[in-house]
Amino acid sequence: MTPPDGTTPRQRVRLLSVQADSTPDSRCTVSVEIEWSGDKRLEGVESGNATHQRMLIAGSLATLDAIRTIAGEAVGLEFRGAKSVRAFDEP
Repeated sequence: MTPPDGTTPRQRVRLLSVQADSTPDSRCTVSVEIEWSGDKRLEGVESGNATHQRMLIAGSLATLDAIRTIAGEAVGLEFRGAKSVRAFDEP
C-alpha cells in the first residue's frame, strides 16, 4: 500500500505499544504490538514470572514472536538475552 503523499511505505518495524500485566501469584504477561509497512499490525505475547529480568525477557520474546509473523522462518532470528540499560540517567 502506498501512502497518499506518494512516499514509499515504511520498511521498518515500528513499535506501537507494550502492555505488561502481573497477577497476584507473581506471574506476568507482556503483549507487544508492532506495525509493518504502514498498514499491518501484529501482536506478540509472552508470559512468565513477574520479576524485573523475566519481564524484560518476556517483552523481548513477544517482540520477536510478532516479527517472526512478518519474516517467517526464512529469517534466522534468535533471542540471545535482554539487559536493562539506563540511557537517560545522569552520572
